[in-house]
Amino acid sequence: MSSNAAPSPPVHVAGRGIEADDLAVALGRRGISILRSELPGDGADELDTVLVATPRANEPPSPSALEPWLARLARGEGRAVLVSTVLVYGECGTTTRSEDGPFFPTPNTRWCLDLEGRVLAAGGCVVRVGLVHGGGGGELARRIDVARRDGVARWIGHGTAEIPTVHVADLADLCLRALRRAAPGTAFAAAVGSVVRRDLASAVAVVADVPAGRWPVYQAVAVGGLDELEDVTSVRVKAERARDQLGWEPGPSDVVAELLERSRPPAPVSS
Repeated sequence: MSSNAAPSPPVHVAGRGIEADDLAVALGRRGISILRSELPGDGADELDTVLVATPRANEPPSPSALEPWLARLARGEGRAVLVSTVLVYGECGTTTRSEDGPFFPTPNTRWCLDLEGRVLAAGGCVVRVGLVHGGGGGELARRIDVARRDGVARWIGHGTAEIPTVHVADLADLCLRALRRAAPGTAFAAAVGSVVRRDLASAVAVVADVPAGRWPVYQAVAVGGLDELEDVTSVRVKAERARDQLGWEPGPSDVVAELLERSRPPAPVSS
């Protein structure tokens, strides 16, 4: 029996890096036709756009390159979601922030907050993420590669900072809901679980088959630059707006369990 349901319109996934690649794959698994490029508007002016712009995977997009796309968005030509970072909230300590802040961005995420403002002012939406997992790539793959390269999986400082987590399939679902149903100029947080940095490093060590250890903050910054400060920034944020306004119902998000599952040898095949 044939279905009378109209096919889902295609989506343009823009942005550099494996995080954007993983999100494009997750959207494609939902039956969405995907156009993939580095910048919004690259031959896809008429398509709804998800722009992934997080600090690890991207240099700040050139403002001049974004202006035509933002101008079209402001004229109501298409819809857009910017995938940004929860690190724009800055250090939260034991306080849980709302989607509306306040904001004290880390040094390497000030440009993210500025870009958020431009997208929201043009009528787009923002989805802020912490650690995205489940795609086989992204930040987890980077950390495993670094641990194997260096022979150790490191946490920075005391290792007690927390970061929100979300599975890439649930992130894809939220981006689609925001594209189709969210009010223009709305920001959401894709925060489901959380992981402590020391626990994350210990699980990465198991997968990479290396020891885990502490890295003093000054050494980490001297080697890796200001990007490393995100590992000592503890972020807590609510994700109530996505659930209340869009009916988002994410599944569980357990990064440590996912990593440890990767490290298990395959079950023997019985003859």
